[in-house]
Amino acid sequence: MPSYCSYTRRDFMRRGAVGVAGLGLFLNGEWVPVEAAPMPKPASPADRVNVAFIGAGIRGHILMDAAKQTAQANLVVACDCYQGHLDRAKERTDGKIETNFAQYKKVLERKDVDAVIIATPDHWHLPMVLDALSAGKDVYIEKPMTRLVEEGPQIIEAARRYSRVVQA
Repeated sequence: MPSYCSYTRRDFMRRGAVGVAGLGLFLNGEWVPVEAAPMPKPASPADRVNVAFIGAGIRGHILMDAAKQTAQANLVVACDCYQGHLDRAKERTDGKIETNFAQYKKVLERKDVDAVIIATPDHWHLPMVLDALSAGKDVYIEKPMTRLVEEGPQIIEAARRYSRVVQA
């Protein structure tokens, strides 16, 4: 180690962590506990959002579980082009969710669906979001929202035109 360096990388990391923690204490004046936000109270049946899942693979199932935990949504239908994903969706919802094999436009035609969660491969995002918005559905789109930067303004314009919510 060069003679001008009086401490090791470990010392540097330890001192840096203590310094950052101390700075937080100095700026706040007291320690602030860091905890997760509490889950919302379960919504009444009339206030629940009816949700469809387009794409029920790994990420789709994670989002499905998250929607179940909030107790704010009714999981209505899952659509995927792989039957194994649909079977797993049935298992994870105790058979309560309907399934649709690869016909996402039929899901969008349903009057009992308020919003869709799209967790498909990236190249399907733009057409599916545009179809969902034109069908009057709010949309949660898994990242990345688009495959190309140029596709983003199309989604923004469609969300405005149809007065729908899009979240990525």
